[in-house]
Amino acid sequence: EINSRYTVVMVTYNSAHLIERCFEALGESAPVLVVDNSSKDKSVLKVRQVAPQANIIVNEINEGFGKAANKALHEVDTEFAILLSPDCLVGQNVIEQLVILADQWDDAAIVSPILLEEDGEKTRCHDQDLFSREGMSRSREDEPFPSGNLCAGFVQNAVSLLRMKSLRTTGFFDENIFLFYEDDDLCIRLRRDGWSLMLA
Repeated sequence: EINSRYTVVMVTYNSAHLIERCFEALGESAPVLVVDNSSKDKSVLKVRQVAPQANIIVNEINEGFGKAANKALHEVDTEFAILLSPDCLVGQNVIEQLVILADQWDDAAIVSPILLEEDGEKTRCHDQDLFSREGMSRSREDEPFPSGNLCAGFVQNAVSLLRMKSLRTTGFFDENIFLFYEDDDLCIRLRRDGWSLMLA
């Protein structure tokens, strides 16, 4: 069964206003690990209310995204982790599709979907790797979205399937990076080790 093959990993920080909708979309069947980065609001209480099945690690201080995510990833004993930001609405059907694609692409360390804004507009979720972007225009309004799946130099981690086997060999997020670019760094290291990054 697909939902026995993954664990949802979420980092929260003052996310109480987002949590209910996020877990409503996700449903109750998935195992969930939440790491709270010393929220000042009622994020932890809200998770306990709406997702009693979730295991919660509460940090005494804000440790940054990568270090917090790693705490959960080290606890994952399933084949895949689904990294999920609390401001994203992801249904069980989307996760199942990501797992199916990961089975087709066994060299893919990360499979990320294109994200949609609430009005249906697509959000750019892929890029060249960090050190190849200098030659590209940062205004990419005219760049078409891909018409199908593609292999990228970078994929976002707001919603992404992580193949745990690849992370255990390459390493998890660099804990020296507090916030921003920790996903770029991970993508670079995974590709150096021969893994692919897929945009679905």
